[in-house]
Amino acid sequence: TTSWLIGGPIIEREKIMIQPRLVSGNWFGEWRAVGLSWEGRKHADCLGSTPLIAAMRAYVASKLGDTVELP
Repeated sequence: TTSWLIGGPIIEREKIMIQPRLVSGNWFGEWRAVGLSWEGRKHADCLGSTPLIAAMRAYVASKLGDTVELP
């Protein structure tokens, strides 16, 4: 989603952590989001140009894995 009205509740419900991507204390204009799968899958650590993009990538990866095949 590109809407905080939709993404915000997902981030809150799934407890996705969002933070600026820092390397040696410097911000690189990217955001990092970590989503945890409560179904036993590994956590997802994703980057994006905005907090919402990073969070939605982490949400999808935590639910479906790193690779998703579309028909």
